Formats: sequence, structure tokens, C-alpha cells
Amino acid sequence: MAETGVAPVTRSSGRTRQVRSRYAANKRRRHAVDWRVFNMAREVPSVREAYEQARSRRQPHNRAIRGLGARWVRVLWRCWQDHTLYDPDLLLGSRAEADLTA
Repeated sequence: MAETGVAPVTRSSGRTRQVRSRYAANKRRRHAVDWRVFNMAREVPSVREAYEQARSRRQPHNRAIRGLGARWVRVLWRCWQDHTLYDPDLLLGSRAEADLTA
């Protein structure tokens, strides 16, 4: 995740604490992740809902996109490690089951 620039960087000194985006990252990869998540937020209802929830928590647009991008990169990483194809129904099904049990 750090390579794509979606991992946050925390800087703290004394009483101040800042969480910012990573500057030392592959800019092309970060742009590709941001652009994909931006398009998914417009087209995929579950991603749109997650984006709107992030915005309702007063996160700026870029922070909301970066957070969704971090989730997306984790999903892609797991697919790559397990040698499986991405199945949105499986992902949404497990999320819906988790919501029901909570």
C-alpha cells in the first residue's frame, strides 16, 4: 500500500499530530488507484455508499478516495496472493453477512 501512496503518514511532535498522504510513492500507480476508485464511486452502489459515509464523517474528497483506494488495494492484493479472480458478489455477500451478525 505504501508503494501506491494510499497508506497514511503520521507526523507528530508534542501535542500536534498530522495524518497526511504519502509523498514518496509511485505517482502513476497512485493516480491509477485514485482514478479507478473515483469511477467506482460514481458507478458502483456499494462504493458510492462507502464514499458518502466517509464524506458524512467530514472527510475531504481526497481523503475519502484515498481510504477507499486503500480498501481496493487490499482486495487486489488478496486476489493476487490467493490466485483468484475478483468476485464482487462474494465480497458484498460477506460484508452483508457481517452486517447481519453485528
